[in-house]
Amino acid sequence: GRVRVKATKLVAVCRNCRNTHSVPCSAGFGGAQLPRVCQSTRGQLGDENSKCPIDPYIILPDSTEYVDQQRLKLQENPEMVPTGEMPRSVSLALDRYLVGSAKPGTRVSVIGIYSIYQARRSREAKGTGAVAIRMPYLRVVGMTQENEAAELMAGNFRPEDEEEMHELSRQSD
Repeated sequence: GRVRVKATKLVAVCRNCRNTHSVPCSAGFGGAQLPRVCQSTRGQLGDENSKCPIDPYIILPDSTEYVDQQRLKLQENPEMVPTGEMPRSVSLALDRYLVGSAKPGTRVSVIGIYSIYQARRSREAKGTGAVAIRMPYLRVVGMTQENEAAELMAGNFRPEDEEEMHELSRQSD
């Protein structure tokens, strides 16, 4: 998937009393919830003219902290799938140094935290009053590539491969 920017800590300011408030964002596909009322005592007390309104916060993008995040889909090995069945898959959330480390089709082993997020309701389901759908995903904390091509690209050759290359180089044609 595409590399996206995800906030790790939002910094918001009240548009009435200019009070700043820091809100941590949950890891993985989770988000953050801004408070509905101003957190300063000055904004909650006083007369009606100086009181802060509902939903007073505006996010300050330059003060907010961000990380790179990527969403991938991990699919089980096609060789392991019984004939006639579709391979199963699970979504992965990669962030920071893991972003961009796996290309499509690369066989990987991952270590992660099994998590769930509340999926957004589709346009068709909005009027039906359907219950929230929770989707599982894996927050990846470690990943290794398992295919031979990755090892060869990194220069990790077996002794037999090196010997074969030496013999090829000695040939005259």
